[in-house]
Amino acid sequence: MKKFFILLFLAQSIITYSQDSNAYINTALRMISSKNYQKALENLDIAIKANSKSYKAFLLRGMVKGELNDLYGSLNDINKAIEIKPNSSKAFYSRGITKGKLKDYKGALVDYTKSIDLNPKYSKVFYNRGVIRDALNDIKGANQDYTKAIELNPTEQNAYFNRGNNKQKANDFRGAIEDYSKAIEINNKEKDYYYSRGLALIKINQNYKACEDFNKAYYLGDNDSKKFIELYCK
Repeated sequence: MKKFFILLFLAQSIITYSQDSNAYINTALRMISSKNYQKALENLDIAIKANSKSYKAFLLRGMVKGELNDLYGSLNDINKAIEIKPNSSKAFYSRGITKGKLKDYKGALVDYTKSIDLNPKYSKVFYNRGVIRDALNDIKGANQDYTKAIELNPTEQNAYFNRGNNKQKANDFRGAIEDYSKAIEINNKEKDYYYSRGLALIKINQNYKACEDFNKAYYLGDNDSKKFIELYCK
């Protein structure tokens, strides 16, 4: 009977700690949504003290530390989250982001690939792996990832933009224009899209359309467009 009461006490304590931990996690989530990362960090510290086996608390704290530029602290917390939950696609994705910030591109590539193996339906992982492959000069692999990201999420504007940049570097100017145009269709307030499309239009001698793009980019705050306006649009 004594053992029963001890077990009951321990079980109740675990439930209480878990409830306390979840309450602080929920508060941290509200802080994260308002970009109050320092307050989020404080709540996650308490959540982990209440429950040192909380995968969610370690993962969130790792993400928050990444936002606060504590990259090695971020890495340590995400490693702990993976130790607790080894099959978490989100954790490998998050660690890939941190490794990318640390310029450990090969490590980031491994983590993004593992994340995709665990969940091949998340467009952002393919997009981020494409960025890493660009950094590793694997342009073909990068474009394949951007294409897959677009397939999973047709509004993935940055995937169109980055793929357009790669096409422009390969002198596929019409293909680049097509991708930039799609990015602009999704978001017509991004100056870089107009500027880059203007550069591609110049290459195929469509100066009038290029000038429209340079003027739009300049209006949106792109000062580099001014020299092209002066050169081609007078």
